[in-house]
Amino acid sequence: MSAMEHVVVDPPGTVGARSGERVGESATRWRERALRAEALVLGMEATLETRADALRHASGEALRLRERLERLQTTTPGCLVSLRPDGTVNEVNPATEALLGRPGAEILGNNASELFVTGEALDLAAVAECSRKGGVYRCERNLVARDGSSVPALVSASAVFDGDTLDGYVAVMMDLRDQKALEAGLRHAQKLEAVGQLAAGIAHEINTPSQYVGDSVWFVQKAMADLGSLLETYRTAARASADADTLGVLDKAEADAGLAFLQREVPDALTSALGGIRRIDEVVSAMQAFAKPNQRTKTLADLNKSIRTALTIARHSYKYVAEVDTDLAPLPDVRCHIGDIHQVLATLILWAARAVERSVAGNGSLGKISLRSYFDESTTEAVIEVSHTGGELPEALATRVFDAIEPPWDPPTEGTHGMFIARTIVVDGHGGSLTLRTTPGRGSVFTLRLPRDGGGRTDEVIS
Repeated sequence: MSAMEHVVVDPPGTVGARSGERVGESATRWRERALRAEALVLGMEATLETRADALRHASGEALRLRERLERLQTTTPGCLVSLRPDGTVNEVNPATEALLGRPGAEILGNNASELFVTGEALDLAAVAECSRKGGVYRCERNLVARDGSSVPALVSASAVFDGDTLDGYVAVMMDLRDQKALEAGLRHAQKLEAVGQLAAGIAHEINTPSQYVGDSVWFVQKAMADLGSLLETYRTAARASADADTLGVLDKAEADAGLAFLQREVPDALTSALGGIRRIDEVVSAMQAFAKPNQRTKTLADLNKSIRTALTIARHSYKYVAEVDTDLAPLPDVRCHIGDIHQVLATLILWAARAVERSVAGNGSLGKISLRSYFDESTTEAVIEVSHTGGELPEALATRVFDAIEPPWDPPTEGTHGMFIARTIVVDGHGGSLTLRTTPGRGSVFTLRLPRDGGGRTDEVIS
């Protein structure tokens, strides 16, 4: 009996042939069904495997996308902030923590309004409305750092929707401190340019009459010398030939006119006048050199002459508070924008003068400002050092002297952004360096280094 045959008992003790045939047909149908089921199962397994492969691929893509997003969030210089629909902070990136000086744990869960200066919180309803219209909400706001200082920032915010349901907000904030400082520096530079143009015009107007005055005083000085010689000849002749009464009249006339006083003081007065006129000429020449606009390309210039020009221009700032001493070694001409270098040197001298003024205030003594120049053969750089006895800065503050936002203490008003501009001129415009070194008990030294070839850049004017 085959494996697929069954015995069906009809009456007791007999075997039904017809029932056996039905059983065989039924077995055949079940075999076909089993084969179809097996094929169906195999097809389903293949489909499931294909779908599993697709899911694994999609999962891998999702993981890689998440990694890229996390990497973008971590490395982007801008601040990324994710908010829940109620405006509480859900997520921040490391740049946000660095800018605000606060760990994420202190920020997460708080209302976003706490990130901003009082009264400057984002209008989230306006953000959502802008996003519904397909736009991005942008504004400038001041953030609050951990130390209480404000940080200007450009904020770009969008609402996130799941269908018609608000799912939260995303904001990107860019630090504007450097931009604000550059804008302030530009305004300062434009002001200096305007003042320089005005000074150049004034210098030109002063120059012509001062020449007239100088020539006239020189003429009077020479004439007085000639008249003095003539007067002595007259006096000698009179004493040799006149009688006593005549000599008495002459002596009285000389006494009444104060002739002896005039002969003693007039030559000194004329010499002082000529000295003053020469000083005017020096100031006028310095003003004209300082106000001369930069050429588009760099030219060879005498840096020692630029130092003397800057000292002349800035003399008002130090003449009552400090003695100035110079040690200027011969320098080769350096390719530069000399007008910019005038500005840098004047800024350094102004800073030194105000530092000394602070240190000697009230004690009646004079501080000291020293300027030294030399050429560094090893680096082919011209080096200028401006040192002063105005007290040293703590190391933490010394590193912020060139800060684009705020100086570390109370330097000259003119120098609030002047140091930042000066460093920009030297580093970006000339490929040089400008550094500050402080020594306890001895004061501070600014060191300016300029490559002889102009830093390889000949077509950029910074200021």
